[in-house]
Amino acid sequence: MRITRGKSEATTSLTQGATVSRFVDHIPYCRLEQITARSGVHTPRSTLASWSGQAGAALLPLYAAHRMFVLSCAVVHADETPVAMLDPGAGKTKRAYVWAYARSGFDVSPGVVYEFCLGRGAKYPLEFLKGWSGTLISDGYGVFDQVLKQESLRQSGLTATWLSRSQMTHCPSLRPDFVPSAWT
Repeated sequence: MRITRGKSEATTSLTQGATVSRFVDHIPYCRLEQITARSGVHTPRSTLASWSGQAGAALLPLYAAHRMFVLSCAVVHADETPVAMLDPGAGKTKRAYVWAYARSGFDVSPGVVYEFCLGRGAKYPLEFLKGWSGTLISDGYGVFDQVLKQESLRQSGLTATWLSRSQMTHCPSLRPDFVPSAWT
């Protein structure tokens, strides 16, 4: 895969390095720009950001396939967590959310897909779960009541189980490290 921007061209390894440094190692583009300049190659942060954006766009088919894999399970766990998102126009951060959707812990093939969203409303899980039928396990956050009220999901057989953390702690079969005695 070659990514171009204007007259510059980035190889796969250069794009991968910039993307991993930014999103795995959490190195800001301004610092990456300084690092590349020390190596004698000035790479503006706008170019680094463009390369990462193009790499992300190239990964969309993989995301779609992984989403389909997670939703092919009859039992899906869903939860959201707040993250700080830079708000360039305001010069500060604002709250955004990463939603996690995981296949059942008892499924032979584990899988989790994450979705970055600007909010925490019902529209986000509704869009993600559109067309899915199965058992949804969540922490009981009120948004999932709205998800279940949607006609399309009710008709498709979506049910929900709300489990509090104390129920998961006190019921051995719900803990992730539980192994039924019949399996040992």
